[in-house]
Amino acid sequence: MAVCESWYGSMKVYRAMFEKYLEERGLAFSQMMELWSIEAIKRCVRSGIGITCLPLMTVKEEIEQRKVKIIPCDSSLSTIFAQVVYHKNKWVSPAMTEFIAITLQHEKSWA
Repeated sequence: MAVCESWYGSMKVYRAMFEKYLEERGLAFSQMMELWSIEAIKRCVRSGIGITCLPLMTVKEEIEQRKVKIIPCDSSLSTIFAQVVYHKNKWVSPAMTEFIAITLQHEKSWA
């Protein structure tokens, strides 16, 4: 079984956290696969190629459709916090405005 992970952007935080979690439990995998897209990682997992640690919001649909499942683990995984930061005096695109609105709308349910 391979571990399918990404070093792209903020995903490296999840990879480091997941590797530490496995190491602390003496779990080792024969192969490590680095992919550049969450969708590619999810396809590998659905195909039975490996396992991964991804934010719930990125796999929620696949879990609901029973395409993947959560492997229960103890609660020692760290909480990851993310911030949305933008310059208050710069132009904000309609897409960014919508992203901020959606983030504020759903932030309470993420806790």
